Parts: sequence; C-alpha cells; structure tokens
Amino acid sequence: MPSAAEIALQHFRKKPLKLNCAQTVLNACAHLTDIDSATFEASMTEYKAYGHGGHESGKCGAYYAACELLKGEKAVSGLTGIFTRGGSSIICDELREVNKMSCHDCVRTAAEYVEQHYKLDG
Repeated sequence: MPSAAEIALQHFRKKPLKLNCAQTVLNACAHLTDIDSATFEASMTEYKAYGHGGHESGKCGAYYAACELLKGEKAVSGLTGIFTRGGSSIICDELREVNKMSCHDCVRTAAEYVEQHYKLDG
C-alpha cells in the first residue's frame, strides 16, 4: 500500500483531480482519521481556496490541512517545528520566498507527518 506522501504527490496538481496542496494532504490522509464523508467533501470544497497561501492566515495549505487533521497541540507544535526548521516559516509566501522547501516538499512533509502521527497514536 502506498504511503500518504506517495498518494498526495500522485494527485498534487495532476490530472484528473488537479488538487492543490491543502486538498492533496486532506485527500491522502483523511482515511487515517475519523472524519466522516460529509465533512470530508465539505472540507475538500472549502480547501479549494487554500492553495498558494489562500487561507486568511496565509499559512501553507499543506501545513494548514495537516494541522486540521492532527490530534492535539503537541502534534501541531511538532509539525510547526519541522516547517520552521526546514523552510523557515509556516506562511506560504515566506516559504516560497526563502525557497528552502518547495510546494512538493511541503505536501510530502505534511502527509508524512500526519501518517506518522496516526501510526504512533494507534
């Protein structure tokens, strides 16, 4: 079975779905959570606006989606640390400006982190 990161990267900006970073992480990781299908569909629609830092906070869409899927402040804090160490920020424009983490890197990192979180959380 492919990893969440592999699934995410198979669909990120690619036909037929052409999902953005936020949708990609949600799509690849939702099965790990207890999210119901109605919430999943509503979130996929909502997250259409969150690519390229489109969320009102300006956060990276992959980071935002992962945070929404994670359980607990400690898990979110861990992901924040990875993004700030690897890319210097969680803000999309800042990530792209410093060019330390590509959008693909952000999607991969977010999906891997969510998957690891749920494997450990059991």
